Order: sequence, then structure tokens, then C-alpha cells
Amino acid sequence: MRKNVLMIIAIVCATSMMVSCNKDYQKLSTEFIRNLPDSCELLVQVENEAEHLVYYIGQGTDVFFCYNAETEKTKTIVIPDVESYDAPITIIGAGKENIMICHNEKAGDSDDSDLSSAYVQLYNLKTQEFKKFTICNEYEFDEGTKQISCISYDVDRYGDGRRTTDIYDFDGNLLAKKESEVCNFNEVPTGTLAAKYHVDNQDANETTYSTTNENVERPQTPHYYCMFCGAEFKTIRDLTSNTCQRRGFGEKHVLYEGGEKEKYTCRFCGAQFRTIRDLTSNSCIRRGVGEKHIPAV
Repeated sequence: MRKNVLMIIAIVCATSMMVSCNKDYQKLSTEFIRNLPDSCELLVQVENEAEHLVYYIGQGTDVFFCYNAETEKTKTIVIPDVESYDAPITIIGAGKENIMICHNEKAGDSDDSDLSSAYVQLYNLKTQEFKKFTICNEYEFDEGTKQISCISYDVDRYGDGRRTTDIYDFDGNLLAKKESEVCNFNEVPTGTLAAKYHVDNQDANETTYSTTNENVERPQTPHYYCMFCGAEFKTIRDLTSNTCQRRGFGEKHVLYEGGEKEKYTCRFCGAQFRTIRDLTSNSCIRRGVGEKHIPAV
């Protein structure tokens, strides 16, 4: 009888120790999250019978970290092929099964299009592996609703065509799809009288310079850019007379006063792009949700 009682007590103690251990793991995870420095940001906590993990972002943008409460060790997770990216990486956030990562790639110098490309990857929490998810021209995300809008353009040389927006949750599940027509009213279509007038004037200017003095350096035609969208105009009057798609309804373009550069730098995060249009088309990780880069002067 006494032997049976001792056995029952041993089983109860062992069970209590197991429950206590599980509680300790949860407590360790909670304390670890509570003690994360201000420079770090929690991504997701994985807590079940087999795993007690905390995923979080540090100060760098090309890695994130996984803390194991059971082993009390931290693993650095390196985003693959990071050396080939020419723009900062944005770790968007975590869903129930995946962590979503995005990065932008500028249009190449040999590319006729000035649209950039945005690459979206998923890191699976179960398999702990990365996979390429989708490619678009730009993206916007909302941490509150845990949704990302992947925006793609199919446009002609004048910027006219279609805009497609695919909305996903952070696990990569398609929630909605939208399509709309886009028009760029700032371009002059080939064959119009305005285009002919522009070409005739350009030819006349070239003739004047070539017949007067071959050693005179021909002045470059000035270019004026909008600081919010990168649209290009020949005069400041034209720039400030046209509506800017990046600003509120009916708001006009605002002149960028920094002069032309080989690369333009975002004043908030330091990202660099070849054109102001590329820069202002992409989301800035240092500004609010969906806010774009703003060029430094």
C-alpha cells in the first residue's frame, strides 16, 4: 500500500514538474520579450508543446533573430542573396505561418522603363525556410490589418495603361484584387501638334548653335522635378500647374530644389535611387504605413 502511494506521489510530482517546465518556458519567452531593447521589434511568438520561440527584428535590415526559450539561445536568420539587393530590405511582419520580407530593386540603366521592382519573400515558421512569393512594381502595407498591397503596372511609353493591386495577408493568402486605368497627362503623345512644335523648336535651337560657333558649349535644357512623385517638367510654371498623384486630391506638384544628381537619397532612411521617380515610388521604412521616400536636398 505504502509503495503504491509513493508511486502515485512520484507520478504527481513528475507531472507537476513537466507542467512547471512548460510554464517556465512561457515565462522565459514573456520575460525575454519584455526585456527587448527599444531598438528591437517583436515579430511573432511561437508557443506550443514542441516549440517556445520568439522572432524579433534587431537594428539591421538584412537579418532577424529567433530566441529559443528552451535552450536559451538566439539564432541569427540571414535573408538570402542580400548582397545582390540595391535597396534596403523591409521585414513587413508575421502572419500565423510566415514572416513576410520585401525589398526593392531599381530599374537598370539599360532598362527603358523607369519602374522599379519589388520582390516579396516568405519565411515559413514551421520549415524555417525562405521562398520567393511574388514580384510587383511597388507595395504598401498596413501593420494594423496585417495586409500588403502589391501594385503592378502595365503601361505604354507615355505611362498610360492598367494598374493591378493584389491584396494579401502576411501569410500570402490573396484577399482581394483590384484593377484600374491609369493616365499620365504630363506626357506629349507622338504625332500631336504640341509634339511637332517641341521638335521644331529643338531643331531650330540646334541649328542656331551649330552655325554660330562650334566651340560654344550648348546649354542643357533645364529639368524641374516634383519632390513628391518625381514628375519632370521643362518649366516651373508647368510643374506647379499640374496635379500630383502622390499628394491629396487636387494638390499640385512641389518643386524639388536640390538640383540634378547621379543618385537621390531619402531624407528619412538614406535609401538611394537613380531617379526621384524611383525614390518616391517606394515605401519608406522610417515613415508611416504606406508613406513614400522623400528626397533630401
